[in-house]
Amino acid sequence: MPTSSFGHRYIFVTYDVFTKFVKIYPLRNISSKLCADKLVRDYIPTYGPVTAVLSDNVSEGKGIILYKEFTPANKWIRKPDRLTSSEWRLALKMTVNICPLRAIPGRSRDRKHCRRCVSEIETLGHVLGACPFSETLRNSRHHRISSMIAEALRKKDLTVHGEIHGISQEGSCRRIDVLAIPPGSTSAYIIDPTVRIEAQEQQPADSTQKNAEFMSPQFPSIWRNITSPPLK
Repeated sequence: MPTSSFGHRYIFVTYDVFTKFVKIYPLRNISSKLCADKLVRDYIPTYGPVTAVLSDNVSEGKGIILYKEFTPANKWIRKPDRLTSSEWRLALKMTVNICPLRAIPGRSRDRKHCRRCVSEIETLGHVLGACPFSETLRNSRHHRISSMIAEALRKKDLTVHGEIHGISQEGSCRRIDVLAIPPGSTSAYIIDPTVRIEAQEQQPADSTQKNAEFMSPQFPSIWRNITSPPLK
């Protein structure tokens, strides 16, 4: 996270799997010794002894790398003016992956599979990105983001086409969410909003490469479905 006025660059998050209580400690540096000192000298004397300490074994610094990719999107952490206190706490839990899900160590005694679809392990990525039970909410969120992007591009005087259908080389039907053409240009921007849980530094680049490979075969049919000049 950005360095605070007191020199803090990291946050150490503790989560009680029984009471759901969350405590966050700011740290200037990060190490297993510093985290252990916080537990022994601060958490335990204040809130009582613990039965066991579980860790998700996340590699050091991964959260900071993902946080720095686009810092304006993370302003809500320090200025949660548009969130209620409960929404802010839940957003923090989602950010550090300590939501009350069965995949969290110590959360479920019987099994870790999703309580809705039962087919996959109940992780945050599964609930938000794959579970059939949340498909309607997932599609609604996707359409809302696509509309916001399209409106922002129109304000920049780009010609915007939405929900353009194309046919791949093998004959299957594909669709592009947003296609934007700058004024007087013979090229276009293709925007495919994807909302997913980031798990590694290269994930955005890998997703972009996969989308390009997925969409390239359908370009000829897409160009025929728009009224603009031929595009590159």
